[in-house]
Amino acid sequence: MEHFTTFMDVIHVMAAKDDGAMKSGLKKTVGHLLKNVIRHIKGQHLLQGKKDELVKIEEFKTLFDYYRKEIFDGAEYNCIKNRQENHRRPQYLPLDDDVRRLRNYTLTGIAQMDDPYQILDMNEYPRLRDLVVARITLFNAKRGGEPSRLTIKEWNDAKDGVWLDETHKKKKKTSEELEYFEIYKLSYQSGKSVCHMLPTLIPKDSWKAIRKLTDPLIRQMAGVKPSNIYVFPNIKGSNFHVNGWNSVNKVCKQAGLTKEINATQMRHYMSTVFANLDVPETDRQAFYRHMGHSEEINKHVYQCPLAVQEITKVGKFFILWTKRLSAVPSTTFCNQRLATVPSYNQHLSTVTIVFNCTIYYQL
Repeated sequence: MEHFTTFMDVIHVMAAKDDGAMKSGLKKTVGHLLKNVIRHIKGQHLLQGKKDELVKIEEFKTLFDYYRKEIFDGAEYNCIKNRQENHRRPQYLPLDDDVRRLRNYTLTGIAQMDDPYQILDMNEYPRLRDLVVARITLFNAKRGGEPSRLTIKEWNDAKDGVWLDETHKKKKKTSEELEYFEIYKLSYQSGKSVCHMLPTLIPKDSWKAIRKLTDPLIRQMAGVKPSNIYVFPNIKGSNFHVNGWNSVNKVCKQAGLTKEINATQMRHYMSTVFANLDVPETDRQAFYRHMGHSEEINKHVYQCPLAVQEITKVGKFFILWTKRLSAVPSTTFCNQRLATVPSYNQHLSTVTIVFNCTIYYQL
């Protein structure tokens, strides 16, 4: 292990920028990769009975675990700080005009390829595929890799409405609620954890295109492997689905947007828009389930800080509170717990403060 310090230096050099700053994302990724490689090599040595090599890898792992924080903690901190300070700022959110332009571009592109007699060759098939992936991913504010791995079985389940309980469906009485059943197909996919199911709403404007993309004859002409199980497959004999991030990025560039939009930015955008709405708690919980995360994650990771509400709501409270306190003597002594609790309304007619100590008002 005499070369371990050299190993540490190599990581620092590899993750260094020309100006001396750190490539935090790269360094963090390397840390996770090394951790997985160590575990893999250790398992291989155990299976092959290589006791001497196993001792060496155990010694390396001990040193790696001991110095891991020293090597990688700075990078992990910078990644979190960058997300908190930069990615969540309102100026980094997509512009409303760009979101509108992107929506119109995808819908127009999908509609132009709606001709039932049009042959989708190896050039046209990927274009339609990318448009639909972008449409569903951004419409649902999903992670880039989620809708792109929709399987044909999951689409057929959504098309047949297997996830809808007809008993509960009939209880929806308003015409608006009933209309939603006509314009959406609902699919479920497995999430990051085994027990997590992620819903995806497939809007009506994408149904015909998906039927084309899943048509066996069209897929054969486009070079999709017959055994490929995905709605949005790679072509040229691949068994895998398309990379969702690449599809969204390609469509966004073609749309000629003012600012770049990706799936993560759209999640930030929709989370912030929804957080500003005055909706019942049950609706909020449904939104969090759709996004595939908790309320806390929505608040502290995706949505921008509600700065407007902080100023107009909380700021209003403190201003009115201050005005109310200005009516009392500038120095007030209190050595007992006040019996009343804070009360706040539009005019702040009653304001009381609960303390267990002497209070000095210097306002």
